[in-house]
Parts: sequence; C-alpha cells; structure tokens
Amino acid sequence: MAVAPFERVTRTRGIDVGIVQSDVLAYAQRERLFPTIDKRVRYIAKLYNEEFHLLAAGGIRDVKDLAGRMVNFDVAGSGTDMTASLLFGKLGIDVERTSFDQAPAVEKLTAGKISATAYVAGKPTRLFRDLTSDGGLHFLPVEASAELLDTYLPSTLGHQDYPGLVADGGTVSTVAVGAAMAVYNWPADNDRYRKVAHFTQAFFDRFEEFQRPPRHAKWREVNLAAQFPGWTRFSAADMWLNGRKTQ
Repeated sequence: MAVAPFERVTRTRGIDVGIVQSDVLAYAQRERLFPTIDKRVRYIAKLYNEEFHLLAAGGIRDVKDLAGRMVNFDVAGSGTDMTASLLFGKLGIDVERTSFDQAPAVEKLTAGKISATAYVAGKPTRLFRDLTSDGGLHFLPVEASAELLDTYLPSTLGHQDYPGLVADGGTVSTVAVGAAMAVYNWPADNDRYRKVAHFTQAFFDRFEEFQRPPRHAKWREVNLAAQFPGWTRFSAADMWLNGRKTQ
C-alpha cells in the first residue's frame, strides 16, 4: 500500500525511517488517514523524482479524452494507484479505473481492452523502454497546471528515454512525484532520535558514494539541501546542512 511506509514510520514499533512519495502527505490529508500528521513526521532529505507515465491507445489525444473510459491505475493501494487517484481528481476527470499489474495492463492496452495505463516510475522504466508506437501506442501529455503544481513537479519524457514512443527531438510533458526519506518526529532527548541522527550523519557524510556507478542514475539528481514543500526537515539533517554552510 502506498501509505504503508508512512503508517509504519508513525505507528509501527521499531521502524524509524521510510521512503515515501511526496504526494502521500496530500493523499493522507485528503483521506483523513493520520490526524496531526504534519506534527508527527519529518523528512531527512528529498530524494529522486519519479515520472508519471500515461500510456494511451491510438485515438486518445488528450487526457480529457479519457473521461468515462477504462484507465489502469495499477494494483489497488500501490503508489501509482494513489498518484493516479489524486491526479485525475485534481483534473476533475472521471474515469473507469482498473487495477491490473503493469505487464498485463500493457497487454490489455495493446489489445484494445483498456484506453490507457498509468505508471509512476523513474524514467526510463524498463516496462516501456522497448515499446514502439506501432499500433498507435503513445504517451499522453500531462501539463503541469496550477491544480497539479501544488503537489507535483513539471517534467518531460523524451526520445532518449523512450526512442520507440517519442519522436527524435520530441518531448512529452508530464509531472513528477518526489520521493522523501521520512522519519518519525522523536524528541531530541530520546534514544530513537539519537539513533536516527547518527544514521542521518552517516548517510549525508557518504552520500557521494550513492551518486557513483553502478548506482541508478537517479541518485545523481539528488540535492540534499533541496526543500520539500509542505514538509518540515528533521532537525539533525538541518544541523548537518547548516554546518556545511559555515565550513
């Protein structure tokens, strides 16, 4: 479940840190899942972004064309399911959602049984990397409108990412979901706080190792000092960053 890391950080004994999507906070607040969540959770760092892919069948040219049609949101409770639910809700587009895993969804899309499938993943995702536009498959543009920019970041899908689906020199507008390293907001005099603070220092001190091969290229996008709108940074992370500024 997309909110499971959030729930485990806030409620499960023995778990202090989890990787969560940035829009899980908006989702949790919309669904009223966790009271006073803004006071109970902090973030250590904003990590990489993951792009929202909306692969559609031929004849569908605009996201609004999907109104009333079958669109796959991935397995119920997944990160993609949560993001697609939020995104289509913000755009005011009602679709008939399905909950197939991604590989079967692509097969159903190719066979004309559904009109589109959504997938949140760092580009280029292997699932779509080798697909071609034969038969009309293509990515639908999702413009970074004001309704979306309060939760998501503008991004693009390019020919270099998906040479079989995006024309040479072309790009397709979309939005991206940030990933956050979330932590329970322990008081500073608590042993759990001290353990997480120790982890934070070790992670920050050795972060450059994550940006070298064979690690995923997405790690090279990470700026440890980047802000996470709507969230408050873990105080030990703030102290490390402020210490760096004074050096």
